[in-house]
Amino acid sequence: TSFGTSLFHCANASLPEGAHIPVEGTVKRSLVPLFLREYPLSTWFRGRFWEKGGNVGEHTEITDSAWRRFNGHFFGMFRRPSARMYSSWRYFGCPQQGVDAARYAHRIAGQATKMVAGQASGLDCTTTCGSRCKELRPDVDLAVSRLGGFR
Repeated sequence: TSFGTSLFHCANASLPEGAHIPVEGTVKRSLVPLFLREYPLSTWFRGRFWEKGGNVGEHTEITDSAWRRFNGHFFGMFRRPSARMYSSWRYFGCPQQGVDAARYAHRIAGQATKMVAGQASGLDCTTTCGSRCKELRPDVDLAVSRLGGFR
């Protein structure tokens, strides 16, 4: 939430200093939409974000049409896969559900690659700790070729 708040303030320096994504009393996946109800995209951030159905924080896969539209204007921050996995494993409550971190890591392997290649949402297989996931080989070549479209 602090990262998202920072992005919003970078996108519009006139945003009130105290404007922030809420952190308590909300459903995790609705944090950004709650913020955007108070600071609508059309008023505060016109043309600044890929809107993705109103939730600019959604971990949406980059479809071919999105690639054509935003090529050269994507922004991404890519963490070490182990750090990203650990964060996701904790965020979605997997330790409390008794899900082993190594098992979870195997389930979500290649998730960022799949997202950049347009194969799967960044949340596929990550939000439910123990469910079965569709086996899908990440298209590494396509994902790497798209990195040039990021700023």
